[in-house]
Order: sequence, then C-alpha cells, then structure tokens
Amino acid sequence: MTETPLDPLDRGEVLDQMNLATLRDVQEVSMDASHLAVALAQVQQLNAQLEQRNRQLTALHEIGRTFSATLDLREIYRAMFREIAQKLLGASHLLIALFDAETETLTCGFAIGDNEEFDPSQFPPLKIGAGPVSDTIRTQQPRMVDLETEYFSQNAKGHAELIGQGPSPKSALYVPMISNDAVIGVMQVQHYAAAAFQATDLTLVSILANQAAIACENAQLYATVQQHAQQLEQRVAERTLELAAANQRLTELDRLKDQFVSSVSHELRTPLANVKLYLQLLTRGRPDKHDDYMQTLHRETRRLEKLIDDLLDLSHLDLDAAAFYLEPTDVNYLTTELAQDRIALATDRGLIIDCQLTSDLPPALIDPQRFTQVMSNLTTNAMTYTPAGGLITLSTAVRPQAGSDWLTFTVRDTGPGIPERELPHIFERFFRGLASRKSNTPGTGLGLAICKEIVERMDGYITVESQLGQGAIFTVWLRPAC
Repeated sequence: MTETPLDPLDRGEVLDQMNLATLRDVQEVSMDASHLAVALAQVQQLNAQLEQRNRQLTALHEIGRTFSATLDLREIYRAMFREIAQKLLGASHLLIALFDAETETLTCGFAIGDNEEFDPSQFPPLKIGAGPVSDTIRTQQPRMVDLETEYFSQNAKGHAELIGQGPSPKSALYVPMISNDAVIGVMQVQHYAAAAFQATDLTLVSILANQAAIACENAQLYATVQQHAQQLEQRVAERTLELAAANQRLTELDRLKDQFVSSVSHELRTPLANVKLYLQLLTRGRPDKHDDYMQTLHRETRRLEKLIDDLLDLSHLDLDAAAFYLEPTDVNYLTTELAQDRIALATDRGLIIDCQLTSDLPPALIDPQRFTQVMSNLTTNAMTYTPAGGLITLSTAVRPQAGSDWLTFTVRDTGPGIPERELPHIFERFFRGLASRKSNTPGTGLGLAICKEIVERMDGYITVESQLGQGAIFTVWLRPAC
C-alpha cells in the first residue's frame, strides 16, 4: 500500500506538535531536577540537624556520666569546658564565676582559654554590680552578649576578661547555674567569632548549667565533708599525741618523784646521822672535844638548812609560786658587790678574785634578788672546786648570739674542770660530778639546777664550757632592758 505524502502545511503542524511535546518533557525534567535539589538541600539540613542533635545527646551523655562519676570539682569544670564549650559550641574560653549571696560577691572558680587553665586567684573578688554577669544573676536568665560592645567593655570587663595574650573573644554566652532555686554562679562561654551563638544554644546550655550546678554543689559538699573529716582526724591525732606526751610526762614525773625521794633521803641521811652521832658524843665523848663536836653539829645543821632551802626554792619554781619582779638592773654593780663580799673568804682559802667589767654595760631586765642568788651559787661553786693558789674571774660583756645582743655574766675558775660526759647532765637535779665525789665536798646537787630555773624564768639561759684540768666557765645570758 502506497502512503500518501503529507502536505507541507501538515508537516509543519506535526513538527510544531512534536516540539511542544519535547518542550513539555524538558520542562517536566527541569521541574523534577529542581524538586530534587530542594529535597537534597532539605535532606542535608536534616542531616546537619541530626548530627547536631547527636552531638548534643552525646555531650549530655558524657557530661552526665562525668558528673555522676566524680566528686572532683576541678574535673567537673574541665568536663564543662571540654563537652560544652569545645564540642557543643566550638568556643575557646570558659569562666565559672561563683556567687556568694550573703556577701553579694563574685569570685572566680575556674578559668580556661585555648586549653590553658588560669589561676583563679588572678581574678580578684568583685561585688555584684553592672555587667552581664551581675545581670544574669539578678534575672536568673541566660543571655548572649557581643563582647565588642561599649556596654561590655566599660561595665563588665572585670567580671569576664581572661588573662592571656592574642586575639580577644567577640561573643559570649552567660548562663546562670541554678540549684534549689538559687543562683550559685554564672557559666560564661566565649567564642572568637562574632554572633557565634544562637537562641537554641541558650536553652541547651541552661539545662547543662543547672546539671553542672547540682554536681558542683555535691562536689563542694563532699569536699567540705572530707575537710571536716581530715580536721577531725587531725584533731584526734593531735589529741592522741597530747595524751601520749602527757602520759610520758606523768611517767617521767613519777620517775623524778622516786628519784627525788631517794636523793633527798640520801642527802638527809648523812647530816642527820652525823647530828645524832655528835649529840651522843656531847654526853658520852671526851669533854675536851666538845668544841669540835659543836663545830660539826653547826656545820651539819647548816648543811640541812641549805638542803631545805634549796628544796623549797625548787618547789616554788615548779609550782610557779616564786614571784619575779623584773626591772632594769646594773649587773656591773651586782658583780662588784659580790666580789667585795667574797674577797675575805677567797683570801682565807688562798684564792684570787678578779673582776673584768665591760664599761657602758646596758642594764639587764632581771629580778636583782633572784639574779644575786644565781651569781652567788656560781661563785661559791667556783671557790669550792678551785684549789689554793687558783683564780676566780668574774666578768661582764655584751655578746651577739642568734642575731641579737645579749648581756652576759661569766664565772671562770682554774679548778679541775668537768669531764665531757658530765657536761650534758651538769644542770640536772641532784647531779653530782666526779670532782665532788672524789673530794667528798658537801652539797645537794641542786644549786646549778636552781640557777638554770631562775635564769630561764627571766627569759635568759645558762651555758657551761669545760675541759679536764683547765677549769670551768659558766656564762649567764640575759636580755638587755632596752
């Protein structure tokens, strides 16, 4: 069958229809591509939102896990910076300002910028006033602040600036940390970019800040409990040491009491035995020896009297019953009087007393009567143990010691000296050294102990230097009166 050829006009119409159909197809394809682009953009936006939501949930999970796993306040602050400021908001700085409602004072609890922690003490305490931190506390509402505004730079700079070098943050979030309906502080997050935060950030960070507030209060409560426990433990330890020291002291006192009773009994027994013996000799002995018997009785009586006086002195010193009247005193004058009183006795024993006094000696702050007792005891000891032909030197001086000037009174003799092993015990009660035992010199062993007690009650001290065969040097160190 033969096809009938189209008229040229008909062919044109057919072409037009074909072109229209093609155009419609192209337009439909274009519309589909546009819809696809829009849909793709929406999908990408939803993915971004999902990713952000996932980051938020992850941050919430990590923060919650950190808050529940630690009571270390510093670690809680670091978690806030790591999970909230850095991961959620991409911020570079975090400052925790703590608020004391009673004093209305702001203090820095934590500060970090670009992963560098700052010492909170670098931020001085501030009274609540003008600025975003104070406003956040008053309103208990979070806020976004442009850190480049005049308002911030003039009125709130002291509350929020972090110490450091380099570029300054340009935007910040201020979020109240609320616990039990009270603001305990403000979390400040700073970002280098301007307008870096959105309103949705405020809501999320507010929730996290309140969780952080509870965690911080728990950590502070735990720290307080720990501190109280440590203080209690320390007090218990101190009290235990005090009780142990008291028990040791009681034990030592008990030992000293036994030693005291034993020593006193021994010291009393000899003169009492002699008194008893010579009283019997007065009635049964030779009449021509009565004068000798009486001299011995007088000597032993004086010995008993001296022992009783020494015991009374020590008893008064131990009980703080001995009165001391400190006053500026001329030690040179007391030394001269002592030397004059002893010259006759020294001459009778074949001894020489020499005074070497420092001119312009400042007065000493002492009790003159008590110090005269010390000088007399030391001089008597020197004369007792120095053989005939020996020299007793009494001297005064001003000598430096431990960064201070001291006034000194020194008694030097040329006696047999003191063995080195006896020096640490020379001021102990009832201690009698080798020289006294060998020479059978009468004494109580209390004189030097009394000297030490008296000098220490006048805020001074006494020292001894000696070597066998080279005599002894006793020095009393006194505080100048001015």
